[in-house]
Amino acid sequence: MKRIATLALTMTASALFANHTNAASVILNEYNAVGSDKHLDENAYGDSDKADSRLGRIQGNGGNWIELVVVGDGTQGSAVDMRNWSIDWEETGDAGTIFLSNDSFWSSVTAGTLITITETQTIVSEGGQTIVNGSDTSIDFTNGDNWANVWSFDTNLISSTTTNVGGDGSGNFSVGNDDWNMTLRDGSNNVVFGPIGEGIPSSTGINSNEVFKLEAQPTTSITETSAGEGTGYNDGSSSTFGAPNLWNGGDSSQDFTSFGVITNVPEPTTCALMITGATLVAGRRRVSK
Repeated sequence: MKRIATLALTMTASALFANHTNAASVILNEYNAVGSDKHLDENAYGDSDKADSRLGRIQGNGGNWIELVVVGDGTQGSAVDMRNWSIDWEETGDAGTIFLSNDSFWSSVTAGTLITITETQTIVSEGGQTIVNGSDTSIDFTNGDNWANVWSFDTNLISSTTTNVGGDGSGNFSVGNDDWNMTLRDGSNNVVFGPIGEGIPSSTGINSNEVFKLEAQPTTSITETSAGEGTGYNDGSSSTFGAPNLWNGGDSSQDFTSFGVITNVPEPTTCALMITGATLVAGRRRVSK
């Protein structure tokens, strides 16, 4: 995989960065670049013990998914109106846009909320638990739940998409490891965050056994050029779908307590997954609304 972005992509990024200078209220937190026939870290299941903290070690690591984190103005209780926002994405040979609807969920999204957008309707963990079944936008910070999932075919939450990329007609967006990047825009088409992805920051590259993630605390100081372990964006095989990102071999983790998320209370439904001798706790079942 290329480890730097092309010159043209870099020039495009520089031009777009100039369109917004204020701190971003919503930023990219993670995206999955694991190939559909591969696993985290290594292609074959048995060649590594790397596993997503919620999904376990499954082929494709959950398919096409993007994870955003709302930081608001950086303070607990602040919220962001994301109605009619859009996500432009591009990768060599493909491009498209995901348009958010004007649903009430988007009208006031609380800072500290993790939002995964999935192309697949149902995602089942290695342990057999249904982790995602359509959209579930209920959150409860007091019980440690700051994760909302949005299925990209849910017309209540996604008004439209501009491309069809799944050769069988089933796909409506793609995420991968071939210079993939995204730009988040508000309802007036102003750039909120991005472009961000492989090669942006310039030090980042990603292969088809990895995720791209923020290896830092989610704050208003994070920009598209923030890079490096503990300070910004990086590639890696520590995947955490709908959960705080890990880095430094799992010794460092994002902390959402400053946003009022009480993390010492277990979510309503748990599933123990025995991976590499450790018990992984999967999140509550996601149910279509």
